[in-house]
Amino acid sequence: MYRSDLETELQGLSAGITIPESLPPELPLAHLTSARWLASIVSAGRLIPRACGVFHQDLLYFSYGGVFYRTSKQQTEEASALPVAMVFKPQIVDKCSRLFPFDSGAMKKELFGAAWHSTMNPFERRFVVDASHSSLSEAARLIVHCCYEKNEKYLMGDPTATLVFPSPALTALHSFLSADLSLLRTRPNGVDHRQRSIELISAAAIDLAENLIWIGLPNVHVDRTMADIRRLTRTVPQYYPYNFRRNFHPDEYATELETAARSEVIERYAK
Repeated sequence: MYRSDLETELQGLSAGITIPESLPPELPLAHLTSARWLASIVSAGRLIPRACGVFHQDLLYFSYGGVFYRTSKQQTEEASALPVAMVFKPQIVDKCSRLFPFDSGAMKKELFGAAWHSTMNPFERRFVVDASHSSLSEAARLIVHCCYEKNEKYLMGDPTATLVFPSPALTALHSFLSADLSLLRTRPNGVDHRQRSIELISAAAIDLAENLIWIGLPNVHVDRTMADIRRLTRTVPQYYPYNFRRNFHPDEYATELETAARSEVIERYAK
């Protein structure tokens, strides 16, 4: 398989860094789904890969360190569109198969703008880290170290002013991460935090019983969902129920879940 410049650079860096002391701690992974799929996920006891239009495979997507993903849904009264967020142990990072330092779907669809799409192209080869060549856990921590310095700055989406270890690939990545795309109208409300969130991709199912540590869900689903989870494991995850209006925008509640997950679980791992 093609070994990208970024991957090679990260492999070179790892030889000169003491692990774990010199690198930020590993962060949990988050997955955002909708209430429509909640019962089937819990019934199966696992997240199961689904068809992906970007890479044309059955895949699962995770955000490193937070509930950063947002849907493209509009205002609705369909309760099945209410978001559900799941946070998993950091150990599942190395159960994934690929890593990108930004949202690959957004880059593929040119949501970061045609200019950046051209600059980063072919991003699928230049900015991928493949588990067959590298530890994805180490790669994620190296990206945070090189481009953000520490987890707190990564979670804030605040890249460093200068790179710790400059290289052509990392310089291009750092320029992209540092660009202000908030007013870019490729999305109705501009580009969000996914510009600066590390993405993990898995081709394998992820068990809930062994790995789920937090779940945020609509209050009407709490009793049944938590009862079903208790049948899977004695270690019941934390849960965050939220109330909702009849007419709502899914992203509004996804933002609430991002805030709750960070304060209740992510920050424990970040320092």
